[in-house]
Amino acid sequence: MKSLLQDLRFSVRMLGKAPGFAALAVAALALGIGPNTAIFSLVNAVLLRPLPGVREPGRLVSLYRMQKNDPYDVMGYPDYADYRDRGRSFSGLAAHSATALSLGGGAPERLIGDVVTGNYFPVLGVTAARGRLIGPEDDAPPGAHPVAVLSYAVWQRHFGADPAAVGGKLVLNGYPFTVVGIAPERFAGTTAGQPYDVWVPMSMLDQAMPLVGRSSLPRGARLGLAERFRTAQAGRFL
Repeated sequence: MKSLLQDLRFSVRMLGKAPGFAALAVAALALGIGPNTAIFSLVNAVLLRPLPGVREPGRLVSLYRMQKNDPYDVMGYPDYADYRDRGRSFSGLAAHSATALSLGGGAPERLIGDVVTGNYFPVLGVTAARGRLIGPEDDAPPGAHPVAVLSYAVWQRHFGADPAAVGGKLVLNGYPFTVVGIAPERFAGTTAGQPYDVWVPMSMLDQAMPLVGRSSLPRGARLGLAERFRTAQAGRFL
C-alpha cells in the first residue's frame, strides 16, 4: 500500500504539470469505458442472463433450420411436427411464432403476440398466475380453440389486475378470444429482449396470422423477409 500511495502521488504531480493532457486522457478513458459498460449491460440483460420464470433455463436451446445464405431460417409446421414426434435428442420440443396483433375495435392497439404449440408452456415449466395456460388440448382442430393467455403486464395495464379478466373476452385481429389465464409476472416469453403481451394456440394461426395461415404452410415452406411474417418457428426447448 505504501508503494501504491507513492505511485499515486507521483501520478497526480505529473498530471498536474500537464492539465491539458490529463483532461484528454480522462475524456478518452470515459469515452472508452462508458460505451463498453453500456454495451455489456445490454448484452448481459438480453443474452447472458437466464430467461426469467422458466424452469431450468440452462437446459433450453433454440433450434433453427439452416439454409444456404440464410443461416437462421424458420420451418413449416409439418417439419416441426416431424422433429417433435421422431426426434430423440430433446426431452420436449415446442414451437412458437411471433406476430403483431390488433387489440380492440375502433382505435385498435398493437400487441406483440406469440402463437404457440400446446406443449409450449409445459416444456418450459411455466405455471399460470391465474387461470390456466395454453395446453395440448388447445392444439386441434384448427380454429376451434379461440383462447388467449395474457402477460402479467397487459393484465395490469388493460384490466387493472382484475381477477374477473380470466374468462372475459379479448378481440384480437377482429376475432373474439376468451382469456383463459394470466402468465406469471416474471415470464415474458422465450425471445430475449422481446417481451410478449399475449399468447394464442397454434390452432388459431389462421386468425392470428391471416396472411400466413396454417393451411398455407406445406412441408418445407419458408417465407421471405419482405413478408415480415414467420412460419411456426422452433423456439426455445427444454
